[in-house]
Amino acid sequence: MFLPFGPFVCVGSLDKSAAVFHILTGEIKFALAAHASAITALAVSDDGILLTASSDADLRVWDLRM
Repeated sequence: MFLPFGPFVCVGSLDKSAAVFHILTGEIKFALAAHASAITALAVSDDGILLTASSDADLRVWDLRM
């Protein structure tokens, strides 16, 4: 999922984490790990708030504003 600010993309993973990558350099800007199971969904608001959902039945809210 592309972020609304800058050249960044956010991905969720089976390894229980989410990451924000800089599209042009491939650099990891943020590594977010707090779930007990694989991330099953994510959403980003226009102002840079990330919501991740997991099969552990938890929702996490992350503030990605830089």
